[in-house]
Amino acid sequence: LDWNTGYQQPAYFLQNVTKHFLFPIYGTLGYRFARKIGYTGSGVKSLQIANAINALLTLLLFALLIQGYYQRPLLTVTATLGLGSSHTFLSMATNIAEVIPALPWLLFTLLLIKKEKFLAAGICLGISTAFYLLSLLIAFGLTITTLYQRKTRSSICFALSTAITTALIYFLLLFAAGYTDIKTILHLIAFMPEQGTYGGFKLTSLFTVGLGFINSIIPVLPEGFAGVRALINSGGKSILFLSLLILLGTGSILLLIIIAGRVSSKQKELLTGLGIFLAALLGSLIWDPYHPKIWLYSSIGLWLLLPALFFRTSHHLRLACLLLLIIIPPNLYRLIQQSRPNPKLATARTIAETVTNTDPEGTNTLILGTWEPEFDYLTVFLPSTTILSLPDLILQTGCNPNRFYNTIDSTTKSVLARSGNIYLLNHFNRNHLELERFYSHRLRAPFLLNWLENRRPGAEKIWHSPVTRTSLYRITTNF
Repeated sequence: LDWNTGYQQPAYFLQNVTKHFLFPIYGTLGYRFARKIGYTGSGVKSLQIANAINALLTLLLFALLIQGYYQRPLLTVTATLGLGSSHTFLSMATNIAEVIPALPWLLFTLLLIKKEKFLAAGICLGISTAFYLLSLLIAFGLTITTLYQRKTRSSICFALSTAITTALIYFLLLFAAGYTDIKTILHLIAFMPEQGTYGGFKLTSLFTVGLGFINSIIPVLPEGFAGVRALINSGGKSILFLSLLILLGTGSILLLIIIAGRVSSKQKELLTGLGIFLAALLGSLIWDPYHPKIWLYSSIGLWLLLPALFFRTSHHLRLACLLLLIIIPPNLYRLIQQSRPNPKLATARTIAETVTNTDPEGTNTLILGTWEPEFDYLTVFLPSTTILSLPDLILQTGCNPNRFYNTIDSTTKSVLARSGNIYLLNHFNRNHLELERFYSHRLRAPFLLNWLENRRPGAEKIWHSPVTRTSLYRITTNF
């Protein structure tokens, strides 16, 4: 691997390796393959196509799994359409989401568990987890269901092979990325679950998880959803409507669990679906009740459960087809709505043009930002520019203030020594409460607020987009 050309942006690529495991390599290889067959555009489209192909592979493997369990083609088609047309699957499969390349490996895992090849299943799930860390929740759920079937040795073999495979891949990635100090590598591995961008169980999650469940099947929440309270205050939905959705979602979850608990535990397909569904449900409760990537796992578990519980007869299959007629139209409509020119991609293009006016090559420029799409898109237009994500740098330095200051100081001094420019995307156009919620509460790095305040006097706003509310600042002093 040539780490200096990954994502066309070395610093950004390195940060993503420590956060997203195999996904940056997957994105880079997809981009290089597209180049070899004549594609001349940016890495965005090639990554979208790669994800769409992986989503298709996931559905084919899911169909193979269902057909293997039931030997009923109509049931297989119904369940596969149900998964493929669900809101979470459609939205993730047509987007750049790191959870998608993890899914085929998860389905390989389920196929191997069906054949009771637990060592190979654990290795496949370890690879899946190396794309998306929350797959470890599924490992937990599947291990418990294997133990429930009194297969202690198999469950231990499965859990250990998953954990060892994940750790080994991550260790090798960090080593290849330049982290040769064992202590640093072990710290990064141990710190990964603590990256804590979400997390923390709240009592309100017990009520709102039903809303997240319904939204995973059919889009009932608007784009840019920021919580029930904000939605009600903005007049987007009524309290009565949201309450009915919460009751429907919560009631459906409880009904599924109760019915599944009363069915024979000898059904492997039922236990597998229940293990995945409950693990994803637990993840949504302790992580985020609306997180679409977690609910994507729940959708797989759900469409494994439904055939085992309800779709046994032809009458029930007709009801399932009616359910699909209710689900598919609004999901396709939302997908068509989202298939429009991306204003944040246009914003990133304009920012890149602004930056290259003073530095045509982009080699003497540093851009600092956060987890926002327009910041990620800058890597498309500025392949030679140093682009650093402040929250990723916090995670990369272990939330240690001294390590953070040393890293950021050496980077800024290097740019200034070449008479370069330093830019900051957003931050100063956000109020203090927003910044405090993100950096102090979510990332547990209050020291960054002081660092930002010390830079504020030397910040000059040079561009602003009223459409995306994005501002670009040039930092001229206090470095």
